[in-house]
Amino acid sequence: MICSNLLITTKGRLGTTKDYHFNPPRPEPDPETEKEAAAASTAETAEATEAAALSAEVATADTMQDPAVFLGRYGDRVYRYFPDGTDLASLGTQDPDIDFRQEDSLPEEVRLSLRAQRTCAFKKDLARERIALDVGDVLDIIADLGQIVEFAVFAVCKLFADKSGAVTLTEDEIKAYGERSAAVLAGVKSGDLLLRSTFETPEKMITTIMPRYSHIQQIVRDYYIKPLEELGL
Repeated sequence: MICSNLLITTKGRLGTTKDYHFNPPRPEPDPETEKEAAAASTAETAEATEAAALSAEVATADTMQDPAVFLGRYGDRVYRYFPDGTDLASLGTQDPDIDFRQEDSLPEEVRLSLRAQRTCAFKKDLARERIALDVGDVLDIIADLGQIVEFAVFAVCKLFADKSGAVTLTEDEIKAYGERSAAVLAGVKSGDLLLRSTFETPEKMITTIMPRYSHIQQIVRDYYIKPLEELGL
């Protein structure tokens, strides 16, 4: 889940900052338990006592670890991710001025802004490094994509050429393209082939990929095609 809070900063020589603070409630010590522990420790060797203290320190550090993952800022609010099931009460009492709250849903502009900030950018870099190590560098990937695009373009051209009557597909060609297409569909169905469209919603293409592609075309038009036309080229 994602939570957010106001980041309140008071400027000046004695300026202060109010932000999320991990301060989990600590149980009150039990006097009887403390007496028993003290009595038991006197009967142990110094080494055993030191080891027990170290073990308790490690256990305390593990149980008191802040689960928050910083996502970034948008406007005057700071956003953090907490693992699902996190009990917000276990994080400690927050200053009421910062309006610490769970976000049931994020506006699209906030989500896109957070994805462009440090935490998500770091994860993207890790994915890119993993791709380079396991798959190949950019030129290798371009070569692979070129072959995929070539197959798709050629298949579409063949289909529409046949449809228009310009070039007639033979029975062997129809069978070959059908077998290739069936193999791709079978691979996707079995999970042997993973396509991005199988784990991202159709809206992703409309809200991110197509607008980005469109923006590239606008740049090509305004900064290359039109200037060359004005030069008569």
